[in-house]
Amino acid sequence: MNPFIEKISQIFEKDDYSPLEKVIYAYDYVTDDDLILEKEKTLEDILINSKVRCYVKNNNIVIYINDDKYTISGIYIIDSFNKDFYSRYSFLCPKKGNEQNDIIISNDKLIEFDVADEKDIDFDTVEKINMLSELIDEKQIIKKETGYHSDREYFFNKQQVLLDLNRYIGLYNRRITAYDLIDALFEVRKNQYIYGDVEYPFSKDDFIKTIIESNWKFYNRNESLLFNLFHININAINEAKEFFDKNNLEEEINNVKMKKKLK
Repeated sequence: MNPFIEKISQIFEKDDYSPLEKVIYAYDYVTDDDLILEKEKTLEDILINSKVRCYVKNNNIVIYINDDKYTISGIYIIDSFNKDFYSRYSFLCPKKGNEQNDIIISNDKLIEFDVADEKDIDFDTVEKINMLSELIDEKQIIKKETGYHSDREYFFNKQQVLLDLNRYIGLYNRRITAYDLIDALFEVRKNQYIYGDVEYPFSKDDFIKTIIESNWKFYNRNESLLFNLFHININAINEAKEFFDKNNLEEEINNVKMKKKLK
């Protein structure tokens, strides 16, 4: 096994990481280890080995995060490995309309597929659809036609494919609330601080700076529906501070630092 994958696997086995926490931890690890040269491929291998579905397309990593702990289900795209500790997680808060049409299926492509003759479906469209269906449903929904007398290159139920595509597109750009992101990042940072090789920032001010520079927006889970529908931003640093105080996270940070000193 690749030594990088083996090391991360041992870390994930030691603690019960959720899928979102695995993505954050693995992304940090691959980003910050200068010995890892093929970063996209290494991150893909680590996540797949850790039961997080993803694939690499055009040097981008398309990830399906389905996390019961944080009630998250969405598709996210990593397009760079950002060395800055604070701004690196913006991929978890994608901008509305940022579907990156060359990587995944867009609404425009969906309309084209709807009106196209089934005999005229092109290979690029089929490839993108099947990549998404394997990512979400772990199966290909468009098959290569094997019938000897068929005039079609591909076999599929068009109405079912359209239903599936609408469901897949609904998973794009699902912003994760800052509340959930702080929870997940705190769990990751806690273990990185105690056991990690890299000195990650670990204070109340560091978390708040991450919220600002990674463009995380504060809104509750009901209000997140407003954002997904209407792109309404609700953001206040005071809410971040209030969240820390309400959940005693500053006290927890001090406890973790004491635990490391006693280690």
